[in-house]
Amino acid sequence: MKKRFSFLPPWPGRAGMGLLLALLWSFSCLLPACKKDAPGPSVIQGRITEYGTQTPVETAKIYLSCDDSQFGGPPIFKLFDSLATDADGRYYKEYPDGEFCANVIIQPYKKGYFVPTPLDYVTVSKSYDFVLDPEAWLKVRCIPDQGQLSMNFQILSYAEEVQKSKGDTTYRFFGGTSLRGNRSQRISWRTYPNQLYHQDTIYLAAHDTTTFIIHY
Repeated sequence: MKKRFSFLPPWPGRAGMGLLLALLWSFSCLLPACKKDAPGPSVIQGRITEYGTQTPVETAKIYLSCDDSQFGGPPIFKLFDSLATDADGRYYKEYPDGEFCANVIIQPYKKGYFVPTPLDYVTVSKSYDFVLDPEAWLKVRCIPDQGQLSMNFQILSYAEEVQKSKGDTTYRFFGGTSLRGNRSQRISWRTYPNQLYHQDTIYLAAHDTTTFIIHY
């Protein structure tokens, strides 16, 4: 009797079947259809609103700077693009793959607002929203109609020395580090010779001058 030879392997058991499927899957992933998708575009997007009112800030600029620093050297950022917000305070732009640098600084700016701390761009899908502090101005008028000879006052937390007044005097304050709109600001004053201490709160409207009168 002649022996018959078969080139087909015997049907594998359960463990062999698992190994066979794994080998087939590995081979199939060598084909182009199984390769990882190419990186998509980098996206810069977000919204800018005003502190206290939550209203959108239109035509604000978004400056984008690339990190051009050398290893061990000082930080150097070069401006490579700028965007503008629309009527709803939103900005959006896509950059093709390879056109966007690895480390980006985002800095918003609008005249009449304080410049916020810039943000590092770290992903290709995150939205960056900013809340801008509006500028405000304060005018303080001191009127000597209460029988006192002099007085001094200070805007608390404002980066100014104590102001001293004799007679009808007007002082004007612009911005500083903490004189910001849509916020309340405290002011204190002391009169002489009776040395009475007073304190009050002023609400500062954004983009406007608020007048406060002290009678002494």
